[in-house]
Amino acid sequence: MNIEDVDLFLELSKNQNLTVTANNLFLTQPTVSRRLAMLERELGYSLFIRRKGYGTISLTAAGKRFSIIAQQISLLDKEAHALKSYADIQHLSIGSTDSIASYPLKDFFHMISKEQAHWDIDITICDSLEIYELVAKRIIDIGITNGPSPLPELVSIPVFEEEFVVVRRGKRPPGYETVHPSELKENHEIFQIFNDEYHYWHNSWWTAGTPKGRVNLAHFTVGFLNDPEDWAILPISVAQALLPEDGYLSRLLESPPKRKCFMVLHKKLRSDRQATIAAFEARLHEYVRTLRL
Repeated sequence: MNIEDVDLFLELSKNQNLTVTANNLFLTQPTVSRRLAMLERELGYSLFIRRKGYGTISLTAAGKRFSIIAQQISLLDKEAHALKSYADIQHLSIGSTDSIASYPLKDFFHMISKEQAHWDIDITICDSLEIYELVAKRIIDIGITNGPSPLPELVSIPVFEEEFVVVRRGKRPPGYETVHPSELKENHEIFQIFNDEYHYWHNSWWTAGTPKGRVNLAHFTVGFLNDPEDWAILPISVAQALLPEDGYLSRLLESPPKRKCFMVLHKKLRSDRQATIAAFEARLHEYVRTLRL
């Protein structure tokens, strides 16, 4: 059965007029009649009721039932031909923490989406622990996290590291280019946790559970800094992006371990995504070399 004849039948069943169908398909009316007759002969039953002297036709009972089948045939043909363009698209799912995706790698994700127009990229924002689970279950292909994965089925690849700095509002007093943790009052802290190393360092200087406020997304931090003595510790890329006009940064004399970013992958990658993941990893490392952290 010729798919063009099926489409001709569908056009006829929509218009129920030989002349209109011929004009729409850029065919002559005799050609339409001949091809319809050939289709009916192949099927072994009539599809339309024709009346001499009238240009209009109507579906037979068999024609109405065949109309449903013809629509399915036409749809399957379109889907089959669409597979070529679909096969050219490379799918990639990524999970990242907000403090990485929205700050040091924000421009990278914008850039990669423009450079790789044939990539279908899906980005999920969640915390590192959730990302490890999603990669382990193969729900996402790549994790971008604040620490290496503890799960044995995953591999953690270092991407970059950066120092933490203190953010405060007001005009920076002389000598406050650096500050010692002991000078920061714990009841004026706006706290956000980043990884276990940072947590251990933090609790060695301040009592757990005593900050002025807690946030789980970095962009909320600055809004809580209302008093000159209020402070927050953030990775430098985040702090520079969020620093208000009336704010300043100070480096820590006794600093925490640097914030480390890792690319987390399953040890057994999907075969259809290996090349795309390798290309993503290479482009990511190339971009990170341009960062000033």
